[in-house]
Amino acid sequence: MVDFNALMNGEKSSSTVDPIEIFEELPKTNKVNDLYNVQAEILREWHSSLREERDVVIELNTGGGKTLVGLLMALSIMREKHEGVLYLVENKQLAEQVALQARELGIPAKIYRGRASVDADFDNGKSILIGPYHCLFNGKSVFGLQGSRSCQAIGGIIIDDAHASLDAIRDVFSLTISADGSGGLYKLLLSEFRNAFDDIQRSSAYHEFVEGVGNDIVEIPYWWWVGALERVSDLIRKEWLARADSNDDFSNQLKFSWPLLKDNLRYCQAIVSRKGFTIASLYPNVAEIPSFINAKRRIFMSATITDYGDMIRAYDVRDLTRDCVVAPRTVAGVGRRMILNLDKPIAQDPEYVHLANSLVSIGQGVVRLVSRPGTDATWPSLDYYEPIGHDDVLAAVSELQSGCASRPISFVNRYNGIDLPDDACRMLVLRGLPVGGSDSEALMSMYLKDSELSTRRLAQKIEQGLGRGTRGASDHCVVLLEGDDLTDWIKRDRNRKYFTPALRAQLDVGGEIMETLHTSKDFCEAIKQDLDGDEDWRMFHAGRLAKAVSGDLSNRFGDSYDIAKSERRAFACWTERRYDEACEALVKKANECDGDPCYRGWLLHLASRVAFDAGDADRADELQIAAHSFNNAIPYAPFRMGNELPDWTLAQADAIVSEAGGGSTTLLKCFDRDTANLIAEVGHKEFEISLLHLGRYLGFESGRADDNGVGPDVYWITPDGVGLVLEAKNEKKADAPLHKAEAGQLRTAKDWLVQKNPDIDVVPVSVHPSSVADRSASAANLRVLSLESLSELKEATRRLLVGIARGLSGEDSSAIAKGILDESLGGRAIVNKYTKPFEDAK
Repeated sequence: MVDFNALMNGEKSSSTVDPIEIFEELPKTNKVNDLYNVQAEILREWHSSLREERDVVIELNTGGGKTLVGLLMALSIMREKHEGVLYLVENKQLAEQVALQARELGIPAKIYRGRASVDADFDNGKSILIGPYHCLFNGKSVFGLQGSRSCQAIGGIIIDDAHASLDAIRDVFSLTISADGSGGLYKLLLSEFRNAFDDIQRSSAYHEFVEGVGNDIVEIPYWWWVGALERVSDLIRKEWLARADSNDDFSNQLKFSWPLLKDNLRYCQAIVSRKGFTIASLYPNVAEIPSFINAKRRIFMSATITDYGDMIRAYDVRDLTRDCVVAPRTVAGVGRRMILNLDKPIAQDPEYVHLANSLVSIGQGVVRLVSRPGTDATWPSLDYYEPIGHDDVLAAVSELQSGCASRPISFVNRYNGIDLPDDACRMLVLRGLPVGGSDSEALMSMYLKDSELSTRRLAQKIEQGLGRGTRGASDHCVVLLEGDDLTDWIKRDRNRKYFTPALRAQLDVGGEIMETLHTSKDFCEAIKQDLDGDEDWRMFHAGRLAKAVSGDLSNRFGDSYDIAKSERRAFACWTERRYDEACEALVKKANECDGDPCYRGWLLHLASRVAFDAGDADRADELQIAAHSFNNAIPYAPFRMGNELPDWTLAQADAIVSEAGGGSTTLLKCFDRDTANLIAEVGHKEFEISLLHLGRYLGFESGRADDNGVGPDVYWITPDGVGLVLEAKNEKKADAPLHKAEAGQLRTAKDWLVQKNPDIDVVPVSVHPSSVADRSASAANLRVLSLESLSELKEATRRLLVGIARGLSGEDSSAIAKGILDESLGGRAIVNKYTKPFEDAK
């Protein structure tokens, strides 16, 4: 017999969206039978005050119950929106742990297993999907990419350990072509930039890279990089296609990163070392992942966020404010740490070595974190095992967690991403200051060496490393700081202020303890007091921690946060071709960085890149000179020296000479005749034919393709990788706005050209007498070429042709190429100089 009362109760239960009420409905376990006060406080504040906010941050110490809070929020959002919710963690092992807790509580959840996971239950909001960050953020995302036929709607996204996700999200938007594992692609790319190294006086580094030696890291000057994008793209695309069925590390990186970068290379840095050629997006272009951009709710959970600037830079959450952060005033979840300095004599003392080895013998982990492999060569102490490679690292972590490690273990550049609770790590050694793990990190560390942002990032990485050994309030660990560079850095007040209040208090406690230790025996006895759970030490630590933290919540929305918002706004303007607005935002913020000349230089460098991309080489040169003057780590060289012109200008010059027929004396007469109908008073067909001819005189591939409103009236494909879709509206009245149907026609024409030429940057342009559009047209991403601007473009083209008519030949293509730059007649320069965005009607 069917129990309809139970079905009715179940329906009522599933309609509850209050997360605390949801918890009350769930079956309880021996592990979880009630909410901690801090969990209830967070859930109550989110539900009552922040539920309608799209972006929310939850700060809760490790061990304070973040997972349960996140699951309850996910279930609440899923019930409210009736759409799937993603719960993202750092790796597959953590995903298994979250899924296990969900199952124990009866929360409908499953682990991401590929495309089949995005099923009807997820789509209908019946099951939470748990997976690592990269299940959403990758170039083959089953949730869809920008331009995909369909993208998965998502009700909400929970990002756990958001501080750890920042590196992961940056890695997704970068590609490293290994010198050893790329099948010759590395040297092909390197050879493309032989002259670029000479330009910035780094020719020795080039030869070292060719020979596979040297320790330099060099960024390809962006004025060289932009000029070579088409060739670089061709080389990588061929390798990508050739490796479609391969499963090695480099092939997989190509599959998952190249699709996110291929259409955005001009917004990337190109970085070379003897190990590889790295292409890294200046900022993660999260717009490529529509499911993230369009998610109704996005919740970021973390324990160690000390500054929100890098979260803005990574995720472009510019609307996030301090009011959207839930950070309880409590030390709940902070594990006990005795933090001491490990000097070289003690590290080599037999009593210390014996103590460390004895811990290993009883199944208690001794772990060291270092930034580079092979550090024992300069300071031998314990006999550490150093796992290399992902599989070896996972195996070592498993040994520690199971108490089976046979010796101390040293991890290289694993300041986050490994979980070592309880006996898995009772002694944690942090050796030396962390350095960038990737070439892009190392380059930015070099550029920003003396900036406040670099200090903040280093403090964050140190704190993440120290957190590996204590994973909850009941956990404890002895932390030993090894190396003068590390201990001196932490000792400085100007650096220490960027740690969380809890860590600062523990460092102060450690300093007091160190003053009482005079011998190696004293040192080892103090360590044993923590390991043995000495009651006086426990009380001392708890009292000092509570006193230091209770009234001290750091302001995480300072200068770094404000600068990051400006950077992200400028980057968005740049990608939308609002070049002047992007430059203005960067220069304005740079001028406010009086106390940080290093970062001021970086912002001016970014502005220079934007100006150069806009075709304004003179402005770009001025900005790059200024950038170098404030930050001499950023290289400067004149943009044009002798015949060093971008390749696309030479290709365009050759095409113009070919169209001109070798400098015919009738050239100007033919040009005037062929473009005579670029006026308002003629029919649109005659206008389109003249527009077609103008494109050919400019050296562009120019054609007409309108087929019942599908293709464009006219299209131009330019040698610098731009496709202009041109819809002729010359017959309209001067005060007539762009209508919704016309905007739709222009978008359809753009889609046609994108389908035909997926590797170019297509710009939709209406040749229209008015720059105003109906609000219903949603024309923010469409551009207008007025008849006045078209006339100016025609005259600039005629001036360029005058030289050819006077007898220039193909051998003088460099002179014509220079004229193309001077007259702003490249594809991107035309878009920037002669077109502009539509304005909404008042």
